[in-house]
Amino acid sequence: MQLLLAEPDPALSREILAACGDLIEMTACRDFPSARAQLVRDPPRILITNLRLADYNGLHLVFLAENEDGLLVIRILHVRQDIDQELG
Repeated sequence: MQLLLAEPDPALSREILAACGDLIEMTACRDFPSARAQLVRDPPRILITNLRLADYNGLHLVFLAENEDGLLVIRILHVRQDIDQELG
């Protein structure tokens, strides 16, 4: 099963990749333009996106992916920086 991950934090991307193991073929993109290009070129079965993608919102990817049949979308609502700021 193919997964597209749009996540600017390489450490979090590695954690997600490790959690998926060998069961899922993952393509990781660190920004919106590369994730959008990958989504159009080779639509995945699963999309995981951070909501904060520099000048874009991860929801833009969700809207682009809406028309893909059988696509499961997972949104990451909090990023590590937000959590660190909250904890001080």
